[in-house]
Amino acid sequence: MNYNIQDRFLGHAFAWHNITGNIGWAICPFFMVTTAGWFGWRGAAFAASSVALIVLVIELLFRGVFSRDSVRDTTPPTPKEKEEGTFGFLRVPDVWYCFMFFFFTSGAFGVLQSFSQTIFKNAYHLNLTGASAALTAYLLGAGAGALIGGFLTNQHKISSNRVVALCLTFAAVMAAILASQILSGYWAVVLMCLMGLGTGVAAPSRDIMIRGATVAKLGKKSFGRVYGFTYCGMDVGQSLTPIFFGPLLDVGMFTAVLFGVAILQTFAIFTALRVSTQSSPSAS
Repeated sequence: MNYNIQDRFLGHAFAWHNITGNIGWAICPFFMVTTAGWFGWRGAAFAASSVALIVLVIELLFRGVFSRDSVRDTTPPTPKEKEEGTFGFLRVPDVWYCFMFFFFTSGAFGVLQSFSQTIFKNAYHLNLTGASAALTAYLLGAGAGALIGGFLTNQHKISSNRVVALCLTFAAVMAAILASQILSGYWAVVLMCLMGLGTGVAAPSRDIMIRGATVAKLGKKSFGRVYGFTYCGMDVGQSLTPIFFGPLLDVGMFTAVLFGVAILQTFAIFTALRVSTQSSPSAS
């Protein structure tokens, strides 16, 4: 997308990228449960892996159609870029800030994805349908928020970093309200939707923020490496945080997990504000 889409449309492209991701997350439980009901768990596992293979085939078939090599940065590397080598980008602090940003935000989502049903059944006394609706509301809110966030990326009066920080502040406040249990019952669904809305609005600006930092510090040649590495923070966060928060559920500290979500989102705010999009000599 960075290479093939004009800058003025890039925010909308990132927004659609996030919307389709949320649609996939929302559909996945229904798809897996239905498939398992018809064909057993092995059939469901095979169906899930088949989706990935179908995507791979489509990518291989259409890569020539959607690839526009004319827009790629084909200038030869500078002496400094040759000296730094393939992994020289790891010495740039902003790359690590972006990695940690993904770690914290995806860690918070990983907790909600893994434990929200248990939390809302026990802390808010919702039935299984209501507890599942809370997570669905979060995903739908995130999708709607991403659509709104795509338009915000074209507003130059406020930086992408600040859009991300403001939206995640809103999301963290919603998580804190959930944890405090000021509101009860099905208010959990509403608050989850609002939390998802905040994270969704931040998503396109988040991608623009990473793009700006990459161009400023390393140049366009590093898009693939930087995005690949920073998005690894998403996988690490979603993998590790349930391990740390799961024991809290074992001892009945359900709302403490929600406070943990708010804390992770707050840490993400500070990492976003640390990302700089000011050019450095090595990128020129």
